[in-house]
Amino acid sequence: TRRPFPVTPIDLPLVLFMFSAAGGRWAMPNWWEALTRLYLYLGAVGLFYLLAECSPRTLARFSAGFVAFAAALSLYFVTQNDWANQSVKFAAVRALGLALNRLVPDLGQYKPHPNVVASVVALALPVALMLALQSWRSRAKADRLNTLIAVAGGLVVLFGVGMTASRGAWLALAGAAAL
Repeated sequence: TRRPFPVTPIDLPLVLFMFSAAGGRWAMPNWWEALTRLYLYLGAVGLFYLLAECSPRTLARFSAGFVAFAAALSLYFVTQNDWANQSVKFAAVRALGLALNRLVPDLGQYKPHPNVVASVVALALPVALMLALQSWRSRAKADRLNTLIAVAGGLVVLFGVGMTASRGAWLALAGAAAL
């Protein structure tokens, strides 16, 4: 009989990692940022198990949703970031951010750190690329929406990663592309 969740060799290291991440959260001076990182780690572990166990159709739908979420987060960041009071590495990024601040009103809500946004949305670029390639190859009418989401969402995410000016995100993407 098949177990609902088969045991894999990576389960114990993942559980130990999550316990150490949860324990490390209490030692952090900025507990809110530490909590957002802990949620990222929990999401990554959940994503690992989801991807390992789902059907290809479900995987495509989830991937489209993930790319759409990352695109929405990118848009939220670039329109709600306080570009006037934040040190930015590139003058062009700051100028574009200030122009966007003039166009879109400030909602007065949570302002995520650029590196946190970059670490989330950069994950969506390889997913968007693979989703676009797979849905384009299938040429099924049902997959046209996935292709649209992947291409449009991927471009928005690429813009969002560029606006964060996160060198770590760009380095990670370059490393992933090299692999």
